[in-house]
Amino acid sequence: MALTSGESMDTAPEQDTLIFVYNADSGLLNMIKDGFHKVVSPSTYPCRLCDLTWSIIGERKRWRVFVDNLPAVMEFLHRDEFEQRYPGVPLRPPNAYRIADDRPIEVIGRDAMQSFSSLAELQVAVRAIAP
Repeated sequence: MALTSGESMDTAPEQDTLIFVYNADSGLLNMIKDGFHKVVSPSTYPCRLCDLTWSIIGERKRWRVFVDNLPAVMEFLHRDEFEQRYPGVPLRPPNAYRIADDRPIEVIGRDAMQSFSSLAELQVAVRAIAP
């Protein structure tokens, strides 16, 4: 079961949740700005998670199918949404956390996330951390 930004996790135990944080802020203006950046200067775009999982026209189908078939609750947040929900938790996006005792524990760090050369590499890493 995958959740997108802003959806509720009321039916899922929080300990089984993986949270992925994009190195981008939420909102339509930010989405337009990020899309423009990806097109004009893809080599300087700061979010490998965004780059691997989203195209300029939307979420990549291979990623959505993977997420939907993974036996884990996955949530995707922008950095401003994560900071609002978990104030004081160190954040270096893009990265991923597992929720333990109501606190996020980093399970894929920024350096690892930025080093993935393909969606397949990201999927292998996600399978390794999925509950």
